Amino acid sequence: MSTPIEPAKYTVYFDDTCPLCRRFARGIQRLDRHRATQLVPLSAAAPGAVSLPADMDACRREIHIVTPDGRVLRGWDAVAALARLFPVTYFIGVVGMWPGLRQLGRWSYRQVAKRRHLSCSPRSGRDGNEAR
Repeated sequence: MSTPIEPAKYTVYFDDTCPLCRRFARGIQRLDRHRATQLVPLSAAAPGAVSLPADMDACRREIHIVTPDGRVLRGWDAVAALARLFPVTYFIGVVGMWPGLRQLGRWSYRQVAKRRHLSCSPRSGRDGNEAR
């Protein structure tokens, strides 16, 4: 059975085995008062359950979104597009795509993505579920 995807929304595919990714998804939920996004945890992407915008390994390496018009964005470009959806983060999303800053954003995203499981490991004392 296939999970229905609402075409008028930004569909966000995230690695729900990663505490940092789960925290990011919770942040999107808090900001998304107009329900412009649909979060899809990769654990829901069992064969045939959900159609992924890329192969599973690529989706686990970095966030992927599908825009309402069907474009697939990943990594920093996806983060910046999501930031432009919300008033409080809009400026970051716009400035983060300026020449030079876009490249810096992409590089920074890749560095965090490579180490995301390390930064949220039990050994570091941060599991992504700390009380607020």
